[in-house]
Amino acid sequence: MGLSIYYQGRIKDRALLPQLFSAVEYICCELEWEHKRFNQPGAEGLFFAPDGSEPLSLTFDADGLLTDFRYVALKLEPDEAVKGIIVKTQYAGADAHKAVIDLFRWLSKEYFSEFELSDESRYWETGDEAVLRESFERYDLLLNAVARALDTFEERDGETREQTADRLGRYLEERFGASVRRIDTLD
Repeated sequence: MGLSIYYQGRIKDRALLPQLFSAVEYICCELEWEHKRFNQPGAEGLFFAPDGSEPLSLTFDADGLLTDFRYVALKLEPDEAVKGIIVKTQYAGADAHKAVIDLFRWLSKEYFSEFELSDESRYWETGDEAVLRESFERYDLLLNAVARALDTFEERDGETREQTADRLGRYLEERFGASVRRIDTLD
């Protein structure tokens, strides 16, 4: 559980990759974000991460499509059903998440012929920082409440893991209702 973004795209021209990578590396240095550039057969790219975020990928295959650097690094074939990259940014905080979205907004205009991004905070879609902060507060409240519930959840002798998980699910549903089912649909 945690607030995530999903994105996919195609570079306008592979000749723009050095310029794109240099621009993102500069931004990463300015923001003190970890980053690494690489070039491997079939893909070249860059991954970067604000503190607390999963790494974000700007890795392009031979056709200029974005791919997750983890597939390249681990030499895995991506699942056909998964087209794009999913990254959890919840633990980096609202300011880092905003910076990532703002970076992608700029990159999408400057370097991509096709680009889609879905943001669970709804900042990408709305451009409204108040919506972003409210989403982060809601996720933080829910995560803290679930953590507290887990700390006090009693184990029962003779209960299987599945039974404990089912009981925990019912408890959370009773305690937190719709927020456990789908936090991002609440307004």
